[in-house]
Amino acid sequence: NRRSCINSLLNNTIRGTRNHRDRTVHEHIHQSQRPSHIWNIDFNNLGLKYPIKTSTPLLDIVEIGWTKPPQNLPELPFIVERSNNNALPVYTAYKGGRTKIVTILRKCSGDIDELKKEMEKVVGRDVTIRPGKLTVDGNYHLRLKVWLSGLGF
Repeated sequence: NRRSCINSLLNNTIRGTRNHRDRTVHEHIHQSQRPSHIWNIDFNNLGLKYPIKTSTPLLDIVEIGWTKPPQNLPELPFIVERSNNNALPVYTAYKGGRTKIVTILRKCSGDIDELKKEMEKVVGRDVTIRPGKLTVDGNYHLRLKVWLSGLGF
């Protein structure tokens, strides 16, 4: 009988109902289950030093996750090279037992500080420079892919 009482308390706590002290228990969405941040923002209102020049089909980026590589790279102080399969090198990593999502931009070269400043405007958060990559807390995978393909990478 005591075991069934404990099990019902645990089940009620997990489901988000009231517990034995009549306090409301709120359900928390696990970080790995949260959707990505809004990707279809107006990049023209962000005050970017290097505005988006090309319009890429958003369906390709959002649905397929891939866009056709450009014939010529844009003339910017930074360069983002594509991976071996011609995809943009934007990745999502789960840290801390899948409780924290980090978006990673790899294969970047040139003026990394300028790329960091522009990337901070796009995501609205602090970007950290790591050896060979830039990282930002949160799931900005699609937003960065739309931005980079719009720049011509």
